Amino acid sequence: MPEVFEDAPWVRKDSLVVAHRLRTYYTIKPGLFAKPRYVKAVDDISLSIDRGITLAVVGESGSGKTTLGRTLIRLLEPISGEIYFDGNEITHMKEDDLKRIGFRRRVSMVFQDPYSSLNPFHSIHFILEEPLMVQGVPHEEREERIYRPLRRLS
Repeated sequence: MPEVFEDAPWVRKDSLVVAHRLRTYYTIKPGLFAKPRYVKAVDDISLSIDRGITLAVVGESGSGKTTLGRTLIRLLEPISGEIYFDGNEITHMKEDDLKRIGFRRRVSMVFQDPYSSLNPFHSIHFILEEPLMVQGVPHEEREERIYRPLRRLS
């Protein structure tokens, strides 16, 4: 990672997540012989997220919030720009390498629609435990990771 991003001085290189000049476009092919068109969903975004910080991205419907999140967590491939996670460039990293550095275990998105994130038929315990179970976290560690933040809330 460069020492400083001259064109984005607000981006801190020592942050957990760094995105520099990130672009994600969708291709629209209107017809068989027509030239493809592009929708600029994420266009020239630079940001940094420090350890322990939760980022909320707010904007109008269709403004690119979900596309930005999916690009940052590598569910979508950017057309240009750089993404760093914990000092590793992950912009075009293969899925096996992302797993090797623990990226998939440490990063997630909570979508703006509460019904896709929080099922009212499940207990808070189950909602918090399910992703830990999927990741294979042992039972005792799951319980500690669930109840520690809940104790701070009470």
